[in-house]
Amino acid sequence: TAKAPQSFTFSPTAFPSGEYTTKVDNVQFILDASQTMANHNEAGFQTAKSFIGAVNRTLPADYDANTGLRSFGHSERQSKNLTDLVYGMTKYSRDGMQAGLDKVKYAGGNSPLAAAINAASVDLDKAAGTSALVIVTDATQNNMDNAVGAAQAIKTKMGDKLCIYTVWVGDDAAGQKVLEKIATSGSCGSAQNVTALND
Repeated sequence: TAKAPQSFTFSPTAFPSGEYTTKVDNVQFILDASQTMANHNEAGFQTAKSFIGAVNRTLPADYDANTGLRSFGHSERQSKNLTDLVYGMTKYSRDGMQAGLDKVKYAGGNSPLAAAINAASVDLDKAAGTSALVIVTDATQNNMDNAVGAAQAIKTKMGDKLCIYTVWVGDDAAGQKVLEKIATSGSCGSAQNVTALND
């Protein structure tokens, strides 16, 4: 039997304004709100939300990039859409990003990560400059091969204008391998285990 994932709460680190410059022009986060994230008293879902929330509070107030937050999966109480853009793409606002994150209250349903990546492709392709896609998921449900294909397609379309980063929130090693394939679909980006980012 699989071990239940431990729930983590992340604390932000203060990066003061005026001391940093952005490496990319656009950043979109993708949050998994599917049923497997709701298992074990929502351990994965709450960990993923805590991680994105801490990143948001870590960014300097003057972070000069367009940002967005997209969710996928969803309980029907949340949305009947495969994926929703709950914030952005717009000039970064800490309060705006947090408000978008707070909108995603209920996890459930299937895990259409490919649909979210395809939608992000449209969002980011319209934006000028370089982009980063940050995917926070357990990557454990069916059709994850489609997600790898979607990542390869967006990378082919955008080339060196896009880097893909994955953050694994899960307990199934197969999901971790999928995310490694997604992150390495291009020449940049990386695959991380959320527990390694706990500090």
